[in-house]
Amino acid sequence: MKVSDHTIRLLKQHDERAFEEIYNSYFKLVKHVALGIVSSDSIAEDIVQETFLKVYSSIDNYSYNTSFSSYIVTIARNLALNKLKEEQRFVKDYDMTTVPDTYSMEEKSYQSELLDRIRNILDKDDYEIFLYRCYYELSFNEIAEMFNSSVSSVTNKYHRAVKKIQKEIRL
Repeated sequence: MKVSDHTIRLLKQHDERAFEEIYNSYFKLVKHVALGIVSSDSIAEDIVQETFLKVYSSIDNYSYNTSFSSYIVTIARNLALNKLKEEQRFVKDYDMTTVPDTYSMEEKSYQSELLDRIRNILDKDDYEIFLYRCYYELSFNEIAEMFNSSVSSVTNKYHRAVKKIQKEIRL
């Protein structure tokens, strides 16, 4: 789920194909981030659109010393948190609708059920770290940037989460 520096350079020149590639590469991740905060699918869709508009309009502010995944997730997270503050509500749970399209309905159902069980076992941050690492295959460095944390802290949280999952769920 990594776009090349060349694609980012093209986006900085407002190339539409580069924008489409970035949109297609990061749509599910951005939607997951939004759903993790607002829980309403329609509000999450709005946040996804706002995120990509903001990425497009402020791409000149992107610095190559930060991973692009972290950059886009930070934008999505901030927009979602702002939306949450505007509505002055907090939703504890969210609907997991971002199961990859390549799975059958039975596999999607099983995976969704498994993710629900895992979400109930872990606290919110540990669940997000686990999901970003296992489901979206982000590096520990990218996740650490998203959480404004050290790589060792994120790695430790991830490994503790895996042990907790293994203890609670026999796979």
